[in-house]
Amino acid sequence: MENKFWYGLLILVLIGCMGCSQKVEPVTQIVAKVDSGAMMIGGSGSNIALTRRLAAEYARQSGLKIEIPGSIGTSGAVKATQAGAVLLGLTSRALTSAEKAQGLKQIHYASVGLAVAVNSSVPDTEIDRQSLVQIYMEEKTTWNNGANIIPLSMFEGDSTNLVLQTEVPGFAAALQNILGRKNWQIIYSEGLMLEDLAKTPNSIGFIDSVALADSQGKIRAMKLNGVEMNAESLQTNRYPLKKELYFIYKDPIATSAKAFIDFCFSDSGRQIILSSGAVVPQASEDKQ
Repeated sequence: MENKFWYGLLILVLIGCMGCSQKVEPVTQIVAKVDSGAMMIGGSGSNIALTRRLAAEYARQSGLKIEIPGSIGTSGAVKATQAGAVLLGLTSRALTSAEKAQGLKQIHYASVGLAVAVNSSVPDTEIDRQSLVQIYMEEKTTWNNGANIIPLSMFEGDSTNLVLQTEVPGFAAALQNILGRKNWQIIYSEGLMLEDLAKTPNSIGFIDSVALADSQGKIRAMKLNGVEMNAESLQTNRYPLKKELYFIYKDPIATSAKAFIDFCFSDSGRQIILSSGAVVPQASEDKQ
């Protein structure tokens, strides 16, 4: 009965999210994939690939199935957690003060690099911040071999763009330049960004390190200002572009949710995080 309640409540939250500024996977597709007998976790697309890997191994060890439907975004995660539609929400940024005031708490469980990613057809292997801005300002339009650059971008409020606006001076204006064009195709999920980069020759965009590892060589990361994105450069902050992944929940946390979180912080869970191209929090950050 309890699982059926979560299932129905999640449907209502998903329908509500369809009116948000961000676009999510069609509600009918998400609902069709949901097993009403599973523990519900949902939220940002940036978290999904890694969290599904963790959930699959946890299910194998514990016998408890965890259902993680398609992206409902960080804002959807907040709404779903607050409404009780999911036991754990997934966000790719920290909670705001207003969200914490709603009684929500967060646990930082991983960091993922944000790759400046290109289709495998692109000959260039590195880029600097200034050139990145010039590409999205449409001032730099060709690669070293003369091929036209095809820039791809996520919607304005996505966590990818929030990272870029913080870490790349001038990118906010470049983003407004592109998103302000009526004929610009905006991408609404990590999955679609991965697909478009893989199938579009000479394209450039941004994808997290877990999704990059799943690209089967069709996409590769460029060095940024001479720094390669890897575990060492992410852990030491030499590579500046990364997203912080959080579980969010309402107190008192459910026993089943706490058990899954404990697994994620176990040696087995941490190994899955590392092998997926992500980074585990420092000891001082654990469960903060």
